[in-house]
Amino acid sequence: MTSSPKRRGVPFSISLVTLMLVVVGLLSAALLLLGWQTTSTLEEANIDLRMAALDESVTGWLSSNIRSTVDVQQALAVTPAFSRRAGPVENGANGVESRRQLAILLDHHPIMAAAYAGYADGSFDYVGRIAELPEALQRELNVPRTAVLFARSLPGGEGARPERWFFLAADGAALSEASRSLDFDPRNRPWYKEANATTRSIITEPYAFAVSGTQGVSVATQIGRHEGAIAFDFTLDALSQVTAGHKPARGAIVMVATDAGNILADSSNCAVRDPACVPADPAMRELLRRELADVSHHSDRRLDIRLRVGGMDWEMLVDPMPAVFNERFYVGAAVPIAEITAESRRLLLVSGATAAVCILLAVLAVLAGAVFMSRAIGRIAHKTDSIRDLDFTDRTPIVSRIREVQQLSDAVERMRDGLEIFGRYVAKNLVRQIMRSPETAGVGGAQRQVTVMFSDIESFSRISEGLSPQVLTGRLSRYFDALTAPISASHGTIDKFIGDSIMAFWNAPEPDERHVENACRAALRAAAASQDLVEKWQRRDRPVFRTRFGLHTGLAVIGNVGARDRINYTLVGTIVNQASRIEGLNKVYGTHVLASGEVVALTRELFTWRFIERVIPAGTDDPIDLFELVAEGHEGEGDPFTALWDRAQAAYSKGAFAEASALFQEATQLRPGDGPARVLLGRCRQWVDAPPRSPWKATWRFETK
Repeated sequence: MTSSPKRRGVPFSISLVTLMLVVVGLLSAALLLLGWQTTSTLEEANIDLRMAALDESVTGWLSSNIRSTVDVQQALAVTPAFSRRAGPVENGANGVESRRQLAILLDHHPIMAAAYAGYADGSFDYVGRIAELPEALQRELNVPRTAVLFARSLPGGEGARPERWFFLAADGAALSEASRSLDFDPRNRPWYKEANATTRSIITEPYAFAVSGTQGVSVATQIGRHEGAIAFDFTLDALSQVTAGHKPARGAIVMVATDAGNILADSSNCAVRDPACVPADPAMRELLRRELADVSHHSDRRLDIRLRVGGMDWEMLVDPMPAVFNERFYVGAAVPIAEITAESRRLLLVSGATAAVCILLAVLAVLAGAVFMSRAIGRIAHKTDSIRDLDFTDRTPIVSRIREVQQLSDAVERMRDGLEIFGRYVAKNLVRQIMRSPETAGVGGAQRQVTVMFSDIESFSRISEGLSPQVLTGRLSRYFDALTAPISASHGTIDKFIGDSIMAFWNAPEPDERHVENACRAALRAAAASQDLVEKWQRRDRPVFRTRFGLHTGLAVIGNVGARDRINYTLVGTIVNQASRIEGLNKVYGTHVLASGEVVALTRELFTWRFIERVIPAGTDDPIDLFELVAEGHEGEGDPFTALWDRAQAAYSKGAFAEASALFQEATQLRPGDGPARVLLGRCRQWVDAPPRSPWKATWRFETK
């Protein structure tokens, strides 16, 4: 026999590399030369300029507003209306004058939420905006509709004291009054304590205002020498609007934090209707918040980090700002890279247009060679796709003049032959997954909801003793062929053959939302296939295999178990043992297909089930509800036997053994061969004369398997 001549051809590497060098050389020379060098410089300059504008805006807002506030406070602190008095003189000139000045101050400074003064004896004067009062409190105090401001006056002392409320026009004139008892001490508030701990004006950390509950900060100045403090409230909304108006990009997240890490301002998202809007990712917002809380304690330099969050690339920057009245602030921004590189992309597009002519020439050159080899490569690709789907019907070899293509074709043919044999040992859906994702073949597993089925041949040991090994092996092969076909057709995975038993599971390796339903259907069809074999072998006077099935569903760890060079795809967990125990209980009740209550709960509307009883299988302390799978759909429901069984079960469950015994006796007369009825009838007869010693819980514990 002569060997086939060795095919020769032009080396594939020389042909492909020569053509691709033309394309890559032209593309690199045009695009990298014109675009790459300008991209990084443009991006850095762009973000630096925008951050500088943001820093300047925030610094200017804080400096101008806080400085003007402090100047006003220091001026008011030495006026007769606020300085050196024992407390608010509610009906005297000082009390009226202080409220008037605070009201005028609020009218001239819209960003202030409230202005107030607290004194060393616990007295308190306060003027705030009506809009800051909760609606419930406005109704309680009967606030006039024309009121713009309100004033509170609390005398000195300890504990609950009478507090007077004045509702004012914009110029401070009183419209009406109200009073209530209040236990409030300004000396315990953060602004009072911090102002009296130093001789300079202070800015508090953000906190909840006592009246409105709104988050904000207070600027406070000491009155005299520990006589009290005068303070103004600012909500954080105004600063947040400033940051939102100077964001480095539409989709950027901007925050301002104090030296203690507390957030003063947080910009809002851009409008969704804006076509250039990149919605801020909540995870990125939280990451920036944590970074501000951390960096404010140890960094005086800009922090600049690039990271990927929520499927997007971001640049996160944190700038330390100049101190304002000895308080340090930080501005943080998270900017989508896609926005700050928009200009760079435009330049690269211009460069790409310049290179398009060069690329076109290269494409024409590659196209001439691709036509020559595309047919053979296309056929190889089609064949490998078929092999990936475990379709081995295409046995026509591919012939090519290119040596490497011919070698690839020969390798594909050898791979097809090997995988065809390999597919007989391993489940095809598992082979498909390994071929699609080879990384999944490593040792390891994951937790997943699965449905497990165990099958076993009744009295197999006795049957096998009467058959020769050759005959037994042949019978088992035909038996397994009959049972595995419905399992595979219902998307099940055969885990292993254990002697005469089959272990199969659903919802792995491929996800199956209807895995419980498919497992039940597979059990019914496998039971029918087993019965067909029984009838066929009975006609030929051969020993028959009667099969029992057990079904259970729940969480299990499923994956590859074993050594690095020898692994097995299987599942581990109590669900496996429970399914095996349920299958074994068929011997007790004389049934063929038993399932747990977890299976029934998910398929009650799809199949006909019969509740057997609640049991604790041997080897476990966990009770399970045991059901017999009768048929698909609702066949047989409402017949006399089913109604009689339900009545007998109800009596059995509540411990009425005499009544249950009579009903089970009647059930055996209707269906003499029913195993569960005979088993429960025997128990009830025994317990009629000798009831259980412990209280009946309608749960039967098995001590042996």
